[in-house]
Amino acid sequence: MTAVHHAKILRKCRALMVCAIGAVSFLCVAPGHARDADEAIVWEDLRSPEGSLRRATFRVADAVCGYHVMAEPRTMGTLLRHVNKLVVHSIEGHFQDVSVHERFFLVGNVESRYHRRVNDSDRVEWTLVAGRQARHDGVWVVKTLESGAAEVTFENLIKAKYGIHQGLLRRIQERTMSDVVDAVRERCGKGEVMAPSRTEPARESLAEQLHAPEGTTTQAGEEGPGTAGTQSR
Repeated sequence: MTAVHHAKILRKCRALMVCAIGAVSFLCVAPGHARDADEAIVWEDLRSPEGSLRRATFRVADAVCGYHVMAEPRTMGTLLRHVNKLVVHSIEGHFQDVSVHERFFLVGNVESRYHRRVNDSDRVEWTLVAGRQARHDGVWVVKTLESGAAEVTFENLIKAKYGIHQGLLRRIQERTMSDVVDAVRERCGKGEVMAPSRTEPARESLAEQLHAPEGTTTQAGEEGPGTAGTQSR
């Protein structure tokens, strides 16, 4: 190989690296869509060998809406921006078997199948049974207030099949969960802003499945430290 050819290959490699770094940087910092400046939702991140758990507690103005947008598969499928298609395989009582076709930046189309359980009042939970991840489980709990508004606790536990992909999966989790909350509050009303320091685990929290998670706190838009967990707004 001549020196000229070698130099050309090096330039191409550098260009590809710059593109890759730029794409990942965009994923890390670019919002899915504009957020309100007064947003006060606190996100908590817990990490362990069993996976990465992200959760938040926030308010919506309409408690009934806040439950049904997640409990009814077809409503959820039309509400969430990243969902291309949702297929209901079966619904039997409180059990739902659904497949969700989603599209994520840098990843493309992803099909995941979930078994979901609802109680027709205040709780939705789902477990991944087939997909590209090792785990992608979640809990959605709606606590109705006297005013008719509600406090919603949203938890999501993810684990990549291969450890090298876990960091990217967490970035997708962060953006997608924030977009879910924004879409639900847009549909159901934002309700009263909660104290920014408050976050609560759901009943029968997914955190109970993690091995001794720890947490630290960061503010909105800041990058958390490389520890077992972070909190952010």
